[in-house]
Amino acid sequence: MRELIKPVEYDLTADILVDKGILRAKCRVKLSNLGAEPESTVQVLLNRGLKVSSIEYAGGEANFTQRACEFLDLRKMKVNLIEICFERPLKPGDTAWITLVYEGEIKSYEEVFAYARDKINETFSLIRADVFSYPMVGVPEFKTRLYTEG
Repeated sequence: MRELIKPVEYDLTADILVDKGILRAKCRVKLSNLGAEPESTVQVLLNRGLKVSSIEYAGGEANFTQRACEFLDLRKMKVNLIEICFERPLKPGDTAWITLVYEGEIKSYEEVFAYARDKINETFSLIRADVFSYPMVGVPEFKTRLYTEG
């Protein structure tokens, strides 16, 4: 599956509640439509322990769904798949900001990658793409996470 909407800028604000092991965040993502047609939906991947409470697009609330999902080519990799529907499609070549508000516990992925033991605690907390601690635009497919088009 070809991804036609790409993130071009991120702005993340996070509260880390160490005593509860919780991340509360607001992430603005600037999207660009690289395709030849208007796009009215986009998929975003988030850590399976994080839940989205609201999404804004073009100055208003965006309709979205979220569900647990396995990667198509790496079944042990489970994420929260958020599908966002735009009221006004994103035209070819245009950019627009979406804002996601989310919170929860960062779940580790050590069953997939031995190094991915991420969590919020007093000793060490890491917010990174490997474990989807912030919204990653794209499809739940490992090979698309490895390569980027130039």
